[in-house]
Amino acid sequence: MKWHIYFCAFVALFPSIVIAQAHLNLKYTDGSDGSSQIVSLSKITFSTNGEQIYFHHNELGLVAKNTNAVQNITFSDIPSSTPLPVELSSFSAAAKENSIMLSWVTATEVNSSNFLLERNSGLSWQVIANIRASGNSNTVKNYSFTDKNLKIATYQYRLKMIDVDGSFRLSKIVAVDLAAPKTFSVKQNYPNPFNPSTIIRYTIPKTSRVDVQIYNVLGAEIKSLYTGIQEPGLYSLVWDGKSNCGNTVASGIYLYRIAYNSTVITKKMLFVK
Repeated sequence: MKWHIYFCAFVALFPSIVIAQAHLNLKYTDGSDGSSQIVSLSKITFSTNGEQIYFHHNELGLVAKNTNAVQNITFSDIPSSTPLPVELSSFSAAAKENSIMLSWVTATEVNSSNFLLERNSGLSWQVIANIRASGNSNTVKNYSFTDKNLKIATYQYRLKMIDVDGSFRLSKIVAVDLAAPKTFSVKQNYPNPFNPSTIIRYTIPKTSRVDVQIYNVLGAEIKSLYTGIQEPGLYSLVWDGKSNCGNTVASGIYLYRIAYNSTVITKKMLFVK
């Protein structure tokens, strides 16, 4: 069928297979049941074998027709008063320490079910979050998600925007480089003073041996938190206020000492019962 060949070529120009920004009326002639009218077309897709054409409609859901039965297709503009399908205004990502913050904005939503946030770090796409959509909305909606505890690498993200009928569209891909820290640094523990636990954070720029120990003010080792090889990145360790023997320490000032290569940084913290 010539119209099928031309139409497939046209659709190939648009990765999300959205026709004219998804704001169209559709009228098609079906050899089996005459003429039909579908308004507010959201998109058109084909089955993998090319034998079925799917008209995604905002009100009636999904209408499937055999391609050999569809004789012609005509399009026209939707009146301005007609609700628009999901419009993704923006999708962005930004790195912060060992996390990547993702945010997206929709201008309008019609029959929007949920967003699947997918990540690719060089192997395959994996779903990392399932965010519920607003359903139907003519106002701007803001969404966000933070991908935490990541290693140094380049990450790609995309949104799978799923309608209530199960059909979906994919957003553009955004890429973020999570760069290695430039220097060795040790941050102040938080909270401080603390009870019952506190978080100790530090960054290392190159793969190396790292030792993290807790001492009392007399210089005696109280707790060995970590000893081993670590890759570049930001690390967080939790001290629960207990010694190597498992006993809770007395209230007072303690020191945490972090050794990286030949550099040693020591900071104070206060444990209060």
